[in-house]
Amino acid sequence: NISDLLNEQLLGPLNAKQQQFVNNISTCGYELLNLINDLLDLSKIEAGREELVLEAVSIEEICQECLSSIQEQANSKGLQLSLEIAPDLTTCTADRRRLKQIFLNLLSNALKFTVAGSITLKVDKESNYFRFAVIDTGIGIALSEQAKLFQPFQQLDSGLNRKYMGTGLGLALSRNLAHLHGGNITVESELGRGSCFTLLLPETISDNSIE
Repeated sequence: NISDLLNEQLLGPLNAKQQQFVNNISTCGYELLNLINDLLDLSKIEAGREELVLEAVSIEEICQECLSSIQEQANSKGLQLSLEIAPDLTTCTADRRRLKQIFLNLLSNALKFTVAGSITLKVDKESNYFRFAVIDTGIGIALSEQAKLFQPFQQLDSGLNRKYMGTGLGLALSRNLAHLHGGNITVESELGRGSCFTLLLPETISDNSIE
């Protein structure tokens, strides 16, 4: 788009102030695009028009891809990223694009609310479910606020809203996508001590799970 062309200075050099303005325009544009896409995805799911494309997905490959996507931002904040996968887990069945979307939402959320320490993506299995846990050492979430987390356009306490911007759509969409797979997303958190968001993905996804 035009803001990208200006940002890359393909149409001519920019001074520092102009570069800052163009960066802001570009960032806002992409945030608006993401918001629109999330709204469209939520609408499709609620209308029953979202269809999953199921395939065998390499667990390590998709986890590494998602961690790589936030590596630069994590480095800029001095955060350590780590991946822990139980040794006997290699593949899972899922819609690869949608699974990656869930991971990126959970990881980006952890990145936003973690000032120091680490973010860990831990994968193991319990009974007939894969567990993908995103564990952070961030600000944590009070129990009274946790009920709002998966509701569209709901945010944390207003004192935090001003510092940590967002629409609340990412978690709502992620849980809906998990439900489409026959799974769920749960949260465990303590204010000031970090959070753990866990995607539960069934080992076998029946046709009934995606109707």
